[in-house]
Amino acid sequence: MGKSIKRVFLDTNVCSKIASSANGADIEGAIKSQFSIVVSANTIDELLLGLCRSGTEDYFESDKERFRVAIGRPRTHSAKFLSTPLEFAFMAGANVKLPKYALGKKKKQEQVRVVLAAKSLAQLRNEGVEWWLSYGRSSQGRRYLMCEEVERNIKNGKQYYSTRLSDAKNSDLFLHDPLIWVKNLARIYQRQPHPSKLASAE
Repeated sequence: MGKSIKRVFLDTNVCSKIASSANGADIEGAIKSQFSIVVSANTIDELLLGLCRSGTEDYFESDKERFRVAIGRPRTHSAKFLSTPLEFAFMAGANVKLPKYALGKKKKQEQVRVVLAAKSLAQLRNEGVEWWLSYGRSSQGRRYLMCEEVERNIKNGKQYYSTRLSDAKNSDLFLHDPLIWVKNLARIYQRQPHPSKLASAE
């Protein structure tokens, strides 16, 4: 059996430093020789927030490079995106299978793909980037940088991943009972699970 490669995700500041370094390619190569890069939803949200707060086109290409560093590849189709922490908790803890449209990692992959396809910050914000489901198919409209959504994700993330996860650690989630586990975790996160999800946990 071959030696397994450890996985690592890059923090936002790390992506920025590598992207702006004259030795960025060498640094990436050294990381990839030891690790498989996976993509954190939090890192992508923070990089998107940087684009939302950017006031000039001057740094757009360098900003895009930070996304390329984060995903560890020039394109998104072969990148490995992690589930959001809450999704992972439901899937790993209670074995609740989420529908494809609810998967945060797919959403993050689409957001990065739109950023990398944009030719300018103005196009990303105002004109929109033409969206194709796959090569050779017809256009599915345009995608934009949705700054209100990004701001909301950042705000929720700070709340959920600090206070809520701390509450979860101190609560009895009844891990032996998937149905009660889902209900209690949803209560901690102030969410009401859809009946179909509760049924899948029974």
